[in-house]
Amino acid sequence: MIKHITCHKDKGQISLRECLICASKGDNKCHYTSSMIRAIIEGIKAKKGYQTTMLTGCLRKVYFEKTQELYPEIDTLYSLIKNTSFREHLKYNELDFIHEIALKKKIQLFSTTNEVQTPLAKVTLEGNIAEVNFRTGLIRNYIPCETIPFNQFPLAHHALHLNICLYLLQEDTRWLYGWDPQIFEIVYIDMSRLKRCPVRVFDYIPLDIYIKDSLLLLHNCLTQNASLPLINKKDLWQCESCITREICEKKYIKEIKEGRYDEEKTY
Repeated sequence: MIKHITCHKDKGQISLRECLICASKGDNKCHYTSSMIRAIIEGIKAKKGYQTTMLTGCLRKVYFEKTQELYPEIDTLYSLIKNTSFREHLKYNELDFIHEIALKKKIQLFSTTNEVQTPLAKVTLEGNIAEVNFRTGLIRNYIPCETIPFNQFPLAHHALHLNICLYLLQEDTRWLYGWDPQIFEIVYIDMSRLKRCPVRVFDYIPLDIYIKDSLLLLHNCLTQNASLPLINKKDLWQCESCITREICEKKYIKEIKEGRYDEEKTY
């Protein structure tokens, strides 16, 4: 849970409200404006519940974000508002066939004992797609970044996220009544250029299993204090800038020292 931040100037640990008041007065020593702080606060509020981005990386990070009091520096939260400018641009675009779409779907989770499935809980998974063009059949997400990837194809977790959003989008009535999207892409943008990367659409059944298994694991950790999963080797790069790294390393120092990781292949 993020209710406070660590001011990287001279105020130590302060609440988000205190940070907003400081920025509103205009006498803060950092470069953050009140509108930027408000966007960060709204971004934190929006992450309540289950979000599509939670299923694309380390579930331990999600667990600690939801259960531990965190005091991140404001710079680490800035990523929450990076997409704001692109969304605002699309909102004011006069073309009425281009939309940002908010997605939501109730998913039934089951517990399995001796190969018998028992209904456990219904959870709501939410996300959004930055640009959907109903005329051309284009579905696109924007990724602001400092360095544009050199690869022709998008990074694996970005492709997975878009596919999870497509999974939710299939509940949209426009899809059900004949709309047929044909172009799927992620656009990486830095300060001076952009790069379009085509996205492969995953098979529905394996994706459905992956989403439900991940939600079940996370739900059991949050509601039944189940054991957290091992970190998958493919996710280790996320540790470098993770706001829960210190908590995770303290709790699982033995596992980390022994080099025990999850080798299971996922998306």
